[in-house]
Parts: sequence; C-alpha cells; structure tokens
Amino acid sequence: MFKNLNIFLAVFSLSAASISGAYAAVPKHQCDDLPFEPQILSYDGNKVERTFAFDGGRLSSDGAGQWDVNVKESKVTDEATDYSLTFTMKEGSMDSGGAAVQFGFVDWNTDNYVFAPCYLYGGNRFRIKRIGYPPFIYDPEDRPLDMPITTTNIPHLSSDGSDSYVDFKTNSCATPLAGFYDKSAKKGFFILTSQDTVLGDEAFFINEYPSEGRLTIRLSAPGVREHRYVMCNADNPSDDKGVALKAGDSIKMRQVPHDPQGSLWPERVPLP
Repeated sequence: MFKNLNIFLAVFSLSAASISGAYAAVPKHQCDDLPFEPQILSYDGNKVERTFAFDGGRLSSDGAGQWDVNVKESKVTDEATDYSLTFTMKEGSMDSGGAAVQFGFVDWNTDNYVFAPCYLYGGNRFRIKRIGYPPFIYDPEDRPLDMPITTTNIPHLSSDGSDSYVDFKTNSCATPLAGFYDKSAKKGFFILTSQDTVLGDEAFFINEYPSEGRLTIRLSAPGVREHRYVMCNADNPSDDKGVALKAGDSIKMRQVPHDPQGSLWPERVPLP
C-alpha cells in the first residue's frame, strides 16, 4: 500500500455553524467507500467504551441510538476534495459520547517516522528513564559518553515492537498536525486539523499494532485522552470525558484530503 501512497493532507474541523460552498451530496451507500471510517464513540470516563461504525450512512444500536451521517463533497483542486460530514442523532440519547474519523494503514513498519510538531518525533522511540523532576541520571554507568538519546517518561510509541499508542490534544502541538513518513517509499501522510471546536479541543489517538502490520490515526471531537503528560510522566490519567447527546443533536466535521500525485487512498482497516 505504501508504495502507492504519496503526501496526503486532511484538514479537519468541527463547527455548529453550517459550512458554506457548493457541494454535491454523496449517496448514503457510498459512505462505506470513503477512505476513512466515520464513527460514534461512547465513553466510560476517559476511555472509549464502545466504537460504533456506520452501515451505508446509518447507525442503529442500543448503545448509541440511531444516527445518520451525511457526506457532501466539493472538488477544491485537481489534487484535493473537500468533505463535509454531518452526524445527526435521530433517536435515543448518550450520557457520554462523541464523533470521530479514523484513518487506517496496513503494511505498517515501525521504521516509519511518526510525528506531531513539538510533541512527537519518530514516535519518540527513545530510551525512556522513569525518573521524576528534576531529571538526572545519577549512576555514571547509565550515562556513558556514547549513550543513546534518553528522555524521561514522555509520550512515546514502543521501541520493542509491542503494541502501543499515544493520545494527545491538538493544543499540545505547535501546529495541530500529526502524520508519518514512510522512509522506504519516501512518501508520507499527515492530517492538519483545527485546534478547537464548539466541543473543545480535538484529540489525536495514534494506535500502532506492529504484530499485525497496521496503524490507525483517529481524530475525535470532543478530544478525549486516556492520559495526559505532566512533568516527566506520561501516565497521569486525564479528566477528559465525552458529552451528553440527545435526539436532534448534530456534529459537523470538515476535511480536505490532498493527494498531489493521484495516488491511492489509505486503506480502511476494519475495527477490532
């Protein structure tokens, strides 16, 4: 898949206001052919309790109620299409929920360079020392002159090939952007998003499954993290949570995927 993938830009925003412009409606059955997975999430505190996927633009579940997702698209340039998604709750209610868009990638290799400006570089796959502030390595044998890059327990993906994830809000980045560079194919993917929405800051959730050769990048609104980084420690639980939703509520997302070379879309990875 990566050999066909070139730079891919997604601009993602969420607003209570309608999005102007000339759009052509995408038939609901074609929603299943989108290069990303529209989702409804239910939360238990700061953890995703259940993930609900749409079937032909509709979702009906005891845990999520009934939802429609309407997708409109507008050609921006020969290289970019503007997608406008509106999630509308038709029946039911949720005590703690939200919406998300998930991109999935297969043939994944941990040599790929995962990044988010001022937050994540190469997945932060450094030698991690779990020491508090002020960070200092007291044992001389543990800090030789040729020591590898070593950090405290900052957010990071695994360096030993085990499954891992990082989650962070858009306000943690110099620019609300996350993506990766495939060194072997010399091509990349990144998602640029607005920092905040009417529901608060958005969040990135990058989940890596090396044993299965896949990676997912999820954008959620509101942004709900399981952990938040505080002074040398990435394991602090966050106080994030979803929002109460009822029939008639809607969540609007907008994204502009950009594909300069006309290469293939990222593959959709089925939900676990």
